[in-house]
Amino acid sequence: MDSSSNDPLHYLKVIAERAEAQQIDTRKLTYWTMGAVLMLIVIASAWCALAYGLAVTGKAKRTAVDWNSVCTSRAKGDLTKALEMADQLLAKNPGDFDGHYKKGEILLMLGDKEGALKSFQTAHDLFPILKYRDAVSALKPKPKTPIVNGNGAPAATPAPAPAKAKP
Repeated sequence: MDSSSNDPLHYLKVIAERAEAQQIDTRKLTYWTMGAVLMLIVIASAWCALAYGLAVTGKAKRTAVDWNSVCTSRAKGDLTKALEMADQLLAKNPGDFDGHYKKGEILLMLGDKEGALKSFQTAHDLFPILKYRDAVSALKPKPKTPIVNGNGAPAATPAPAPAKAKP
């Protein structure tokens, strides 16, 4: 048996010799390997971020096919069917804030402002972001404010113009 086979660096030397023999640029091989490793890290990070986002937002139980059929029915104008499907999906996953928002949109299209407000409020409570807050505030009744003059006092109603005297 050759004494070089006991050398721990023997295999590295053999690989280096083969690389030279095949004229492989080891720098390119290193860059390709580093690129592949970095790509795997990026993909793994994106996958973890997606899984975390789904878990946090409650969409993990939600399937896109189901909500696509709700949106398709809504687009076709079959609002009652869309509302029934939305109710069924929300019964399976009541924490789906986006589902509550979609239900609110359907109710608003049906003319049920109180139901829409309730759905938008639920969506806002589950995930308070600007879009839901705007939808809720748009549906809340606004108090009538009197017209005020520059001093902050209510403006007087304009008096009718005096009639011109006849000569």
